[in-house]
Amino acid sequence: SIRQTAEMLVRGRVPSREKQQKYYDTILQQSERLSHLIDNILDFSKIEEGQKVFRFENTDIIPLVSDIVGSFQEHTADKGFQISLDISEPIPHVSFDREAMEQVVHNLMDNACKYSGDSRTIELRLFLKGNKVILSVRDYGIGIRKEDHEKIFSRFYRAGEELTQSVKGSGIGLTIVKQIVDAHHGDISVES
Repeated sequence: SIRQTAEMLVRGRVPSREKQQKYYDTILQQSERLSHLIDNILDFSKIEEGQKVFRFENTDIIPLVSDIVGSFQEHTADKGFQISLDISEPIPHVSFDREAMEQVVHNLMDNACKYSGDSRTIELRLFLKGNKVILSVRDYGIGIRKEDHEKIFSRFYRAGEELTQSVKGSGIGLTIVKQIVDAHHGDISVES
């Protein structure tokens, strides 16, 4: 996609400024997607080999989640997505590795968008339950069979092949999410 749109621009085959801007936007979006995929693969290798070093700091998680949601809202608006974020105040500071937690939120949101089916509604909630900070990402898409709930965190596993074969992905996004959450002494679960 990046190469094709770049070739069209370089060869002067995109006549209008409006169409050129659309192609530039496509190149930017696809290069960000590629960067994220590369980051996933590199982190997956580091975590698998026990080489990943987490830099924990006690800080506010709200700006991190808000920034990622804002970015997804901007990048998916043209596809009709309605992404909301509900934050139950107050949320105490928590100890986390910022880069790793960005990857967790990004991967969860990316999955919600990819598997949303015909629905374009994604809801995030950040709230306190007892002494735990909970991040919930909810979509209204195709769902996951009960027997696949635990398997979706296994590497290269893609639930319900008949439903997901048209969705692009490496099959390691949720594995990385689980590994990072485990390293943070957290819990992850799925409901469908």
